[in-house]
Amino acid sequence: MSDEYNGWTNRETWTAALWINNDQGMQEIAIDLAKSDKYGYAIRDMFEDISNDVADGIATRETIMMIVEIGSMWRVNWREIRDSLIEE
Repeated sequence: MSDEYNGWTNRETWTAALWINNDQGMQEIAIDLAKSDKYGYAIRDMFEDISNDVADGIATRETIMMIVEIGSMWRVNWREIRDSLIEE
């Protein structure tokens, strides 16, 4: 059984990509990170920093919603997101 979701590896990857591409500032940062990182680790690290804000209690409501909607960060295919940003 495949976990593929809307053309992405899985729902978590699709959701993370959706959040990135629906926020111009986040998208611009992610594109810059994607250009300098062949595996998508820099984008993953950006989301890890965001998750840390949630854990530290300094995140905005929107940020908390984003982390909750994505769900499991370890299931996100960061390289696929990186590749999609480079293609744009």
